[in-house]
Amino acid sequence: MKKIFNRVLAAAMVVPMALTQGVLGVSAEDTGAKALNMDTFVAIPAEETESTWNVKLFNVVTSMNGANREMSKADFVEILPETNKYSVILKEIMTDAANPVLTVLNGVVTISGEVDMTAYATEKIYSKVNAAAGTDLALTAFNKTIAYNVTIDASVLENGKELDIVPTLVCDGTELNEDNTADFFKGLADDLAAEVSAQVGVTADIEAAMTVELIDKIERAESWADKAEGLTRTGSYGTADEMMAAVSKFFAKRTQAYTFPASVDEAVARHGKGFNKAVEVFNALSVDYGYTVDVTVDDVAELAKSGSAFEVAVSDGTYEIEFQIPDAEAAEVEAYVNSTCEAGKAYDYSYKLVEASVKTDGATYLNITREIVLKDIEDTTSTSDTTATTTATTGSDTSDTTETTTVTTTGTGTGTETGTGTETGTGTETGTGSDTSDTTETTTVTTTGTGTGTETGTGTETGTGTGTETGTGTGTGTDDTSTSTTTTTLPVDFIMESVEIDAGEDFYFSHDENAFDLGTLVNSLTLVGTLNGEAYSVAISAQDFSTYLTPMYATPADFFNSVEGTAYVVSELQLTFTVPDTLTVSDTTNFTLSEMPKVYIAVKGDADLNGIVELNDATVVLQYYANGAAGLEQSLNADATLEALAYFVADIDTEGKTGANGDVNVLDLDDVSWILTYYASKAAGLEKTWDEIIAG
Repeated sequence: MKKIFNRVLAAAMVVPMALTQGVLGVSAEDTGAKALNMDTFVAIPAEETESTWNVKLFNVVTSMNGANREMSKADFVEILPETNKYSVILKEIMTDAANPVLTVLNGVVTISGEVDMTAYATEKIYSKVNAAAGTDLALTAFNKTIAYNVTIDASVLENGKELDIVPTLVCDGTELNEDNTADFFKGLADDLAAEVSAQVGVTADIEAAMTVELIDKIERAESWADKAEGLTRTGSYGTADEMMAAVSKFFAKRTQAYTFPASVDEAVARHGKGFNKAVEVFNALSVDYGYTVDVTVDDVAELAKSGSAFEVAVSDGTYEIEFQIPDAEAAEVEAYVNSTCEAGKAYDYSYKLVEASVKTDGATYLNITREIVLKDIEDTTSTSDTTATTTATTGSDTSDTTETTTVTTTGTGTGTETGTGTETGTGTETGTGSDTSDTTETTTVTTTGTGTGTETGTGTETGTGTGTETGTGTGTGTDDTSTSTTTTTLPVDFIMESVEIDAGEDFYFSHDENAFDLGTLVNSLTLVGTLNGEAYSVAISAQDFSTYLTPMYATPADFFNSVEGTAYVVSELQLTFTVPDTLTVSDTTNFTLSEMPKVYIAVKGDADLNGIVELNDATVVLQYYANGAAGLEQSLNADATLEALAYFVADIDTEGKTGANGDVNVLDLDDVSWILTYYASKAAGLEKTWDEIIAG
């Protein structure tokens, strides 16, 4: 059966919790009703790595064994989802129905009742037919009784985390399923037509009046169900809202039967009332058994918004989602891990992983686990006999050059070494290295200056034996407005405690197989910590970003191709911070990156961003050009956030990224011609490259 409540995809965040009606955990208080809240749902003791929400829910439902009470039909209708065909039927016909009954027996929760359709048929169907016929006819085709059940078997939660929701409808002795529901009601419509024909005949007006709106709604719901089962998609998103927006667009292109919420807030606005009503209904029953729920849809929304690294997979009617949330018990986890982990290891960081799935047959799975990352504890002391080496590197520059003075000292006896380099540039720096132990030490200093001045670097070392040293370094510059780029050097005693990042954005083509240039995607990367007990920070050179940051996808083509079914990508590029072997970190170092760069990826020439280069793309650019010539507003896309991306892929030769004509880039008739040529070339099987097309 296609038992789709509105549990698809967004359900992975909101619905699994809605299905538990907020039964998320039990407070420590033993007096009065125990409070069930969101915090206790996501909480995992420091010594454990997996939530036990299922056992808690099982225990709560078990405690209610034997419950049997009437439920308001208005509340029942409000809880029903909007996209399921069974919901469509019940919402249409419940006006004059009796209240349903909710029972709990041996862990199975059941809501059941009966509805006589006569009142609905008289008001919604027969009245229109009689008005068209001009007389009151004897009509009974839709005078049927429907028995309904919604069953949730919570007994399975004693040993598992999948919950199955089974709605069933039986009309006039026929159980309605995925194969016969629409046809069953069409049969009733045929019976109605026969009744009318036997009494007055069927005119065009009467035939129009016999259109049953309920059948149209059932068919739309079944269309949504069919689409939901056949869709395939994977995707990675930085935030819940990015995920919702992408999935909403994905569904919009494939079915008009249902509009998927484009953000968490939109989902709350659409479904929040039903969620909160479900909690209210649960409380009305559970308080007598010692439990109350203190969870609202806003709490669920906040949980979703706190998430990151969303992974979505849709295939064969199964909708899966995985995302990370902060570990609220991180401090306790760190203490526990450090007291129990193997020698040479220590707690680095932890987070919680939310995994959920919804199947179109009604089965819902939810799990929350803790992921712990350990780090190696480096031994920084040494007692072996080694060679002492001190290297001082200095540079002063008045143009785009870097000057270096290197002092290398090796000794096995007694000696003093001094090396001096003189350079024309701005600033004065003295570097000194001294070593009186049998250890190896390396010190590197890199400086950049502008202007004219004198710089001296000196290295002195005393040991036992003899030493030799070479000092070099002379440079001049003529341009005092330029700045040289140097490799970042970390002070030997620097200890990192956190990292700061200023992320940017950039545009790419879907065929681009060059590695992401972190120098353009990251404006700055700073390591924050201490040096000799004092606050200290190190600004990482752009050319060294790749040493510390690793993108989730190596190239724009990899990112684009990983998201099946999408016409373009507008998303954060997830970066992972890596600790080099040369970097010392504190036990409490926070490696979390506060920002991620944003990337825009699309097919070159695809001005309308539908994923294909075709004639319409040339038309869109031609209209843009014509509007400019006529002094009218120029725009390629109604969505302002996509305007720059559309311009980028449409501007064939200069690939402008500003989203508008400028001094260098301009959309004109050449771009129209090139897009047409590319389209024609591909249609003819010639597969010319863009460079070949531009070259003529």
